[in-house]
Amino acid sequence: MAAIEVSGLAKTYRHGQPGAVRALQDVTLSIQAGEFVSLVGRTGSGKTTLLHCLGLLVRPTSGTVKVDGVDTASLTDGQRAELRGRRIGFVFQDRNLVPGLTALENVLLPLRYGWPRRGARARARELLDQVGMADHADDRPLQLTPGQAQRVAIARALMKSPSLILADEPTGEVDDETSDELLYLMQQVNRTSDVSFVIATDDPDVGSCMDRMVRMSEGRVASDQRLRTERIRLSGIR
Repeated sequence: MAAIEVSGLAKTYRHGQPGAVRALQDVTLSIQAGEFVSLVGRTGSGKTTLLHCLGLLVRPTSGTVKVDGVDTASLTDGQRAELRGRRIGFVFQDRNLVPGLTALENVLLPLRYGWPRRGARARARELLDQVGMADHADDRPLQLTPGQAQRVAIARALMKSPSLILADEPTGEVDDETSDELLYLMQQVNRTSDVSFVIATDDPDVGSCMDRMVRMSEGRVASDQRLRTERIRLSGIR
């Protein structure tokens, strides 16, 4: 079963302007369980809008989005939020960590939305260890480097055992070495679990590190290319 599947997806924004902005046009795409995929395109290509539709953050104007086989078109906002909370994790460019909470407390944040709490702190510590941040569990975001903060964000995204993780420019604010380390970390999570990754980026070099690269242009899928895994450039924490 596909982790996520979209068909005929379109999204139009009006913003009170005379002319509508067509952010997505007739996008059809299927992400299988365990895939490691990049969405590559310039600003305005539609990649972020597509990512938000995949994550049920935005309702498309037309077309269908299926998550783990569930057609989300008829779901209420509450049902969409519940499905999103159970099955999808998010990693953002600016991390979105809460400044007043420790790294451990930030990883625990998803538990506010219905996760059983027994053993939660132990699981959060295991995830911090998995991303190389066990020694920083009690640090707050301002005490962390951007790369360290992004590792915490990855651990938080994994907290509820999602089937899909969506990452929007997760390496956009770090140097090349840290970018490689984060990509390698996400690849290792992908390789050792069934979780699928879809990573949006405007950097073709980052996109070419995935198993599959989907290029976006003017709201459409311009190409969909499967890559040889040997092309993944790995450095840093190998």
